[in-house]
Amino acid sequence: MIYQAFFFLCVIAVVSASLMSDRREKALFFGCIGLGVAYLFELNGVLNHEWSYANVHSVLRVTDIPIEILFGYFTATFFIIIIIAYLPRLSSEERRIVLLQYALLVTGIVLLIAAYAYHSVPLVVGWVFMGIFGLSVSRDMSIPLTVGLCAFLADWAVEGMLTNRMEYYSNGWDPTIALIFMFAGMFISGVFTHPLMTFEIVSLQERAVVLEETVEKVIGSE
Repeated sequence: MIYQAFFFLCVIAVVSASLMSDRREKALFFGCIGLGVAYLFELNGVLNHEWSYANVHSVLRVTDIPIEILFGYFTATFFIIIIIAYLPRLSSEERRIVLLQYALLVTGIVLLIAAYAYHSVPLVVGWVFMGIFGLSVSRDMSIPLTVGLCAFLADWAVEGMLTNRMEYYSNGWDPTIALIFMFAGMFISGVFTHPLMTFEIVSLQERAVVLEETVEKVIGSE
C-alpha cells in the first residue's frame, strides 16, 4: 500500500508541475533519461542478487522491478530540472545561500547528535552535511577541498596501507573513516576561512600595528 501511495503522489506531482511549468518538455526529457539510467542500475542489482523486490506488492513489475521505484527515479530527475529553472526566480541568491547554509549546519548537527547518541544513522552522514557547510562558507573553496582531500589520503595511507596486514580493525579498514576525516577537515578549514573569521584576524593585526606605532611614538617623544 505504501508503494502505491508513493506512486500516486509522484504522478500527481509530475502532472501538476507539467501543467504549470513552461519547462515541461526539458523536464520530461531529462526525467526519461533518469528513468533509463535507473532501470539499468536496478536491473544490474536484481540480476546480481544484490537486492530483491520479491516481497514488494507492486501495481506493475518491469523485469522484477516495481514500477513505483522506476517512476520515483523519473520524478526525482524531472524535479531537478524544475528546481534549476524556477529556484533563481525566488528571492535573491544571497538570501538563498544563507538559508541553505543554515539548513546544512542544522541538519548536520541533528544527524551527528543522532549518530553519537542514538546510533540511528551512520556517523559519516552527519559529517557530510558539516563538510558541505564548511565548503559553502569558505572565502576560498580550494582550501577546504585541499584539506579534505589531504585528510582522506592521509587516513588511507596510515590506516589503510600501514595496517593492511595487521589486525587493527576487526573487519579490515573501513574507507568511511577516511570520509569522516575528509568532511571534518572541510568543515574546520571552511569555518576558519569564513570571511567574518578573516575580518576578525585582519582587525587583530591592524590593532597590533596601531598599538606598536603608538608605543614607538611614546618612546620617541620621551
